[in-house]
Amino acid sequence: MRWVLKNIQKHGWHANGIPGEASTPAWTYSVGLFAKYGQPELIVFGLEIETMHEMISRYADLLQAGKEYGDGVKIDGIIPSQPCVLREVHVSWREPLLCSASWYYHYQEYPVLQCFCPDRHGYFPWDDHCNKRSRKVQPLLYEKSVEKTGLPKSLLVDEPWRFADSLRNSTPWDSAGYRHTSLIMPDIASTEFSARASRSMSRVALD
Repeated sequence: MRWVLKNIQKHGWHANGIPGEASTPAWTYSVGLFAKYGQPELIVFGLEIETMHEMISRYADLLQAGKEYGDGVKIDGIIPSQPCVLREVHVSWREPLLCSASWYYHYQEYPVLQCFCPDRHGYFPWDDHCNKRSRKVQPLLYEKSVEKTGLPKSLLVDEPWRFADSLRNSTPWDSAGYRHTSLIMPDIASTEFSARASRSMSRVALD
């Protein structure tokens, strides 16, 4: 976990990306935003790790600007053109899915929001008309039971130590190492990200 502390000390926060597998979507989450801004950490599922890191970077920008967020809030500026929705992650999923963050906060309680992206028609995974793929790659972590979250059986939380293998293969993103992090490089344009995020979003929205 040394690289987590190193990034937080240098940049104020850290992002950890977990690669997806055949039945498991990729996810990325922040570490250190609650300590720095007093606002929830963020977790994102189902897109390319680079895109999800970018989304967290933009969320960090908004926190730096003094924005505050909570459960059920719509948030603009995370992805091109459409607002996302933030939902509070149930406490039972924090340690299994945000291992580095739980370690950083000494396994004490800390808030986490999940950022949900809409499908191409603007529906979210809890909406009746949301497409199946968008639902599949965005588990409902505000739910307590595994069945209601839609998490694949390979990520059952009653076997939390099975995540050790995933963590060994996780990507320790340097908060300033990716193309855009305005905490470090505020003058970089977002055109490149918009194109990348749009491509990634189109894959999530496929029927």
